[in-house]
Parts: sequence; structure tokens; C-alpha cells
Amino acid sequence: MKSSFVILYLACFLTTVFGDVQKSFENYWQIDQIGKTNTLIPTSFNDNTFVTSISELGIISLINASSGEIQFRYRPETAVDPDSAFLVSVTDNILASSFNFIGKQDNEQESKLIIWEIVDSQLFIVEEIPIFNDKIIGLTSSQNKLILVTSSGKIARFNGDFKPQWHSIPNETGLKFENCKFGSSIINEPILILESSSDSSVFYYSSISSDFKIMPLQSIGCNFESITDLQSNSVICNDKIYTFRNEKYGLSKKLSGQQTVLSKDNKYYSIIDSRTVLSSSGQSDEFDHDINTIQELASDKLVIVGKNFTFYNSEILSNPIVSFENPVIQDFLNEQVEFFIPFLSNGNFIIITANKDSTIKCIDSTGLLWVRDESLSDIVDYAVSNVKEDAIGAVFEEIEREAHSNIFTAYINRVKRNFNTLINYRNQNEKEEYDLNFGFNKLLLVLTGNGKVVALDTKNQSSTTKQVSWILNTNLGNSVLNKIYSVKDHGELSRETIYLTSYNNDVYMVSSSYDSLSLLSEQEKSTVFATITNPEGDEKLVLKHFNMHYITKSNETDTQNPHSFYIMQESLDKKSLEGSIINSDSTELKTWKYEVDTSSESILKVATREYNNDEVASTGVVLGNRKVLYKYLVPNLAAVAVYNHDNRDIKIQLINMITGAIYQTIKVNDIKHEGNLEDFQLVYCENFIIGSVYGTNGDVSSSKVFVIDLFESLTPDVRQSVKDKKIISSLNEDILPDVSIQTFFIYERIVNMAVTKTRYNITSKLAIIQFENGQILGLPKFILNSRRVTEDRELNADEKNEFQMLKYDPNIIFNDQLLLAFERTRLPIPDSSSFKNFLVPISTGLESTSLICGLGVDTFCIPIRPSGSFDVMSGSFNKPVLLSTMIALVFAIFIVKPMVNNKKVKDAWQFTY
Repeated sequence: MKSSFVILYLACFLTTVFGDVQKSFENYWQIDQIGKTNTLIPTSFNDNTFVTSISELGIISLINASSGEIQFRYRPETAVDPDSAFLVSVTDNILASSFNFIGKQDNEQESKLIIWEIVDSQLFIVEEIPIFNDKIIGLTSSQNKLILVTSSGKIARFNGDFKPQWHSIPNETGLKFENCKFGSSIINEPILILESSSDSSVFYYSSISSDFKIMPLQSIGCNFESITDLQSNSVICNDKIYTFRNEKYGLSKKLSGQQTVLSKDNKYYSIIDSRTVLSSSGQSDEFDHDINTIQELASDKLVIVGKNFTFYNSEILSNPIVSFENPVIQDFLNEQVEFFIPFLSNGNFIIITANKDSTIKCIDSTGLLWVRDESLSDIVDYAVSNVKEDAIGAVFEEIEREAHSNIFTAYINRVKRNFNTLINYRNQNEKEEYDLNFGFNKLLLVLTGNGKVVALDTKNQSSTTKQVSWILNTNLGNSVLNKIYSVKDHGELSRETIYLTSYNNDVYMVSSSYDSLSLLSEQEKSTVFATITNPEGDEKLVLKHFNMHYITKSNETDTQNPHSFYIMQESLDKKSLEGSIINSDSTELKTWKYEVDTSSESILKVATREYNNDEVASTGVVLGNRKVLYKYLVPNLAAVAVYNHDNRDIKIQLINMITGAIYQTIKVNDIKHEGNLEDFQLVYCENFIIGSVYGTNGDVSSSKVFVIDLFESLTPDVRQSVKDKKIISSLNEDILPDVSIQTFFIYERIVNMAVTKTRYNITSKLAIIQFENGQILGLPKFILNSRRVTEDRELNADEKNEFQMLKYDPNIIFNDQLLLAFERTRLPIPDSSSFKNFLVPISTGLESTSLICGLGVDTFCIPIRPSGSFDVMSGSFNKPVLLSTMIALVFAIFIVKPMVNNKKVKDAWQFTY
């Protein structure tokens, strides 16, 4: 009877705590980004105002001007030159964009012009015009006509049918041009200022007179970049207005000021001092506050920026149309605003600013409407930080307290705790929130290219604002910081410290409140980091908390050792690997060097194991006849992919990262690298290696995926590592692996690859594969099994009994249910771009669940359960029904028990006559 009550109590407790945890598996989230914007164009229709943007990634987007939400996005098929992304308005609902592709060869499409039409809050492509063997350097519109300029000096004019009419600048010497700026002449025919690619000379071209002359900018202390405005026969350079002399196209100064504006009808406005504006009419207007800048809104309106945004009719600066507070004045004063767009929307004046820190801000008379931060589109590094859970910490503290208390103190503490539990019974919101999000106690820390640290909650928080736990702007500028680390201080439950490193080996520590940085001294730095020398002889920092490192762009593996540790580094020329040991006094000793054939070979990729043998849940594969193939688990091995440029073969070599010994050289049949070297992917987990290479066979393009399974022996029940009580060691291991290899085909271009990671690695593995279009596929490892039966026969009895054994089929045609991101539009970083793509597997507190995060243009995280949710209640679990049933059973026990006892007594008194 007593045991029955214990079971019922435990069932009630577990049901109450874990019954609704299934909701946590709706924990996917995505932050949409468009990248740092190059151009913003406001457009109004149907009483709605939108802002069309083109970013340095070439992404075209339509943004709701009222909310800042993205209505539409388009990403070019390949990477573009950030400086070549142009966007212009042709008519009220027609736009044109252009960009130059990166890495294109001769006779390939180098540039593209796209004509867009805005219809019902969407952008539709009207025309796509490819440009071969030339690059677009300028795009503008004049009188509803589109004009395009190429680097070879060709000019295309487009009428309403968007058919180009080409003519060339009279360029007899065959000059190539790098940049182009436009201005309008008196009859609205554009004039051009062109910068030479060879010597940065600047040329002036007028299509009216067909004159093509060099501009003497050097004589007035000017260069191409300092030209900010060009109208008719005048040009603004270094805030001075110059006019062209007709005879020799020389330049003469007309006006000197600050933040000078030259309007389309050749009027000018200039800030003479901090509070005075001079116009071309000779009128001088003084203001009672400092003026930061002045800009034209339309041909008849101006906006002057100071502590307020003030709008004027251009002829009367003494009587403003409207004026409202400037909430972003500090951005202007600190010169953080790259450009801003003033416009009218349904009679309201609106300002949108594009800042150097990749933010877009929208302001109207009511204040700051919205802010978009596009920093997450350029992520240079990431780290995963564990969040200290107060509930778990309290349990450990209670256990520790009771272990050191006498019986009376422990009893009193227990009574107090139970009393507090009863008092706070009705306040269950915090507890329910903890139960629903149990296990997702991680922060994804990302370091952006513009020097921001963003902490993203791995739990779904329903909005982008809530998804960002905190953000720190280091104000160190672009391309200064290169790595981020989250280091556990002391003990399992203590907080973690965040460190940032720079390209010049400075180390910064993030404060505990996450709102400031401190630069570590050399002594402080040496307690956390060791300074090593890379193969090129340059110094590099490495974290002391790890005992095994692989140093490359972003890979590191680790185990704890406070005394000394080993490192392996890859040379920048992809020709060698070097191994070193870092002693406790931070001195470095080179121990080995691995080199490929420098004339014909290079290292494609190096992959290392994410964790060591103490975290491997199973050391063998159980066959159908109950025999075992034992995994080859020698620690600290690296899989090195070597590419032969002569015959295009790829070989995989297993290298001991501590001793430099080569344990195996594996040549995969029918794998030849036929595409971009960046297409090659390689991962190494436990005893298997998965790689992929993209290529074309005839008219069919596909990714060839090869899998290598490593065993101590392919003979069942043979285990080399336990002979003579042998202990596996990285220092003297002489066991060589038996190898099983197989090749598969996936008819998509693979751009990234990873393997799921769980808390104890009991759960089945998934190969996480990212395609070029942004989709992420979770492919079970048993599909990528090198031991799948290849013979033309049915599986025998033992093979059928083996868990998840299948017949071999080289073509992997996957079900859409295996796609982790197929329901949402997700943009990765285009291939060949200077920006980075990351695919991040994160273990959670639940063994069944792994988080997969993709970092590209968009940031995306989703929880997956490769073996099902075996450690939580399902979503269909009916807690009220179960509780009611158990309560009914308890009452039934109380009622039936006396009846049974009475019956036993009556039966004992009965006798037979």
C-alpha cells in the first residue's frame, strides 16, 4: 500500500513539472536582415509609404516606412561587389538596380541590370539585362529615362521599352574606368565625371558636346571621392562650389562654406558658420541654434538639421513649414550618419537615416518611429555561453547545505522550504516559464564586422527585440575585432567571462553588466591567453583553457588542462601544418611539421572532432547477429583533405595533431574536385568523416557526398585497444583503423555542413547540410552509412535485424520533412562573398534535443530531435485526464481496502457443515 502511494506521488509530480514542456519545441526563430544599405528610395502608393533599399550584399528590399518591417527581399544568385550595388527610381512605380558579380571569368556574366515594378507592396521583375565582359560603374535616371555606364566607357540609354541604345565615350586610348558620378545639364542630359582605373585620374564628359576632358582636380586639392554633388556646370568638392570655364573646362571657385547643397536648378545653399545659411540669391539667414547639415527635399523644399529637423520652402528660410525634435542629433554630431533621406508621406514629413554602424532609423514629428540594426548580416565570429540557472543553483546549494548540517538544522530548513513553497503556490508563472523553456539555457554570442557584440537568446522570444538579450557596441570600428570567447571562470555553476581579441592581438574583457569593455594589460592577458607564432612568423593569441587546438579561421577543439597544451596550425598558403606544445610558462616549442607537394597539392580543409572519448556514449556498432564493430576512437586526430591540382584528385589523411604521425591515407573513388575550392565541405565526428564536393557530370550538377567510417577492425568483435589492457593515447598510439567508404549524390549545391551535438551524445546523429538557396537539411547518419548493402540482393536475416540498416542507393532524394527551414525564406551569405556563413550545432539541457543555428544574412535557430522527444511528455499528453484518473484510483483504493478486509474477516468466520 505504501509503495502504491509513492508511485502515485511521483507520477503526479512529474506530470505537473514536465507535462507541458512540449511547447518548448516550437522554439524556432529567425531574424531577417538585408545588410548595410547603400541606397534608400521612398515610394508612396495606395496611401502607404515604402522604402526600397539596396544593400552592400546586393539585396533589394521593400520596407514598410511605418513599421520598419520587411515586405519583400531579393538576393542575387551569387556574391556581388559591395561598391557596385546601385538603385535608382525611374518613375513612380518603376525602379532599376544593378550590381557586379565577384569572381566571374571571361565570357561569363559580370553584371546585371534589373528593372522592377512595385505592385501591391511587392516588387516584380520586369526585365533582366545581363552584361558580359564589362562592369557597370554608374546608374541614373533623367526625365523617366534610365542611363547606364560601364567600365569600358559605354553608355546605354533605356526608353519605356527598356531596350538599350548604346554609344561610347570618345576614348581613343582605351581607358578603363573604376567609378562614375552623374550631374544634370541645363537640358537634363547628364554629364559624367569618371575615375580612371589605372592612375585615379578624373575625367569630365558631356554628352551634349561629346567633350571628353581630364579635370584638373589636383590643382584645387580635390579628388574623385571628395566630389559630393554635381549639377549643370558646377561641382561641389570639399564643401566648395566650383564652376566649369567653357574654354578649357578648368574650374574656378564660386563659394566656400560647410555642408553645401547644390540644387537641381543650380541654386546653392551653404552653411557659412554654425548658425548662418547663405543662398545663391544672396540671402543670409541666421538661426538661434547650431546647424549640422542642410539637404534638399525637392526642388522647392529644404531640410535643415540641428537640434530639430526643420523644413522650409527653398525661397523663404525665415518661415519654416514644420519643425520637430531631432532624437538622433548625437548621430549627426558624431558623424555617424552616412546619408539621410527626407520625404513626405501623406502630408507628414519623415526622415530616414543610414548610419555607419549599419542601423537604419526612421523619425517623424512624434519621435523615433523604428530602428533596424543590420549588423547581424556581417558576423565574423561566434561563441556559445551557458546561462546560470538559479533554480538548478538553488538545488545544489540546498544539497551542499544539508550535507553539512546536523539533523535538527536540516529539519528546520526543510520545514522553512516547504512553508515557502505553500506560500508561493499561487505564483506559478515564473516556474511555468522555467518548465516550458527547460534546457534552453544558452546564449548565442555573435561578433559583427562593425564591432558589436550581440547576445541572442536561443529560446524563441516572439520578436526580434526580445530575441536580443543584450547588445554592446564596442565603438572600435570596422575590421578591428576578430574573435570572441566565452570562458567559464570557476566551477560548474559560475558565470562565464566574455573576451574579445583584435587583429593586432589586443584582448578586451566584457564587463559583468555587458555594457562596457576593458583592455587587458599584458600581465592580465597572459593569464588567459598565450602568444604563439604562426607558420608565417606572425604572432597569434590562443586561449590557455584548452589543451588541444586546431588554429585556422574559426575551428577549435578543446579539453581541460591547466598546465600545458598542444596546438596545430595551418599555413596561409595551404601548403603545410605545424604542431607545437605550449608549456605552463607560455613558451612555445615546435614539435612537427606536415607539408604537401608544393608544386601540385594544397590543403582543402582540415576537420577535427568536436569532443573527446569521455563524451562518446557508445564505443561500438551492434550488428544484427549481436556482434559488435568497435569504433576507432583515437583522440586528437584530424582529417586533412589534400587536393591535387594536376589530376584533381582528393585524398583524406588522418593526422595525429600531437605527434604529427599520419595514421591513414584514404583515396575516395570517383571524387574529383571540378568546381570552386570553397565548395568542398568536411566534418569529422566520433568515428566518421563526411565530405562533399560540387560538380557537373554532363548536364547534371550535384554534390557528391562521401562518408568514411573508421573502425578498429571490420571483423566483428575484434578490438585492438583492449589487448594487454592497452589504453588509447594520442602520444604513442600504433593502432591503425580499418576503413569503410561509400559515396552518395545530392542534387543541390552544398555550402556548409555540421553534425548535431547533444548533452551526452546518446541521441542519434544528424548530418546538417546547408544548401546554396538557404535551406537546411537534417539527414540521419544511418542514411549516410558506408556499410549499406551494395550487392544486388535482398537483406539477409542478420542485416534486417541490424538497427537502421538499408540497401545502398547512391541518389539521396530527401523528403521535405527533413528540411529544417523549408517553411520560411532564409538568406545565406552568397558563395565567394567576403562575408561569412556559419552553421552552429548547440547542445541543450535535454539529451533528446539539439539546436541548429544558421548565421548568414539571416540568423536562424531551430531545435531538432533526431531520436524523438524521449525525455519529455508529448504535446498530446492530457494532464487533467491523467490526474483525474489517478485521484479516482486513490479514492477507489480507500473505498475498496475496507471492503476487502471485511470480506477476509467474513471468509475466516465461515465454516462448512
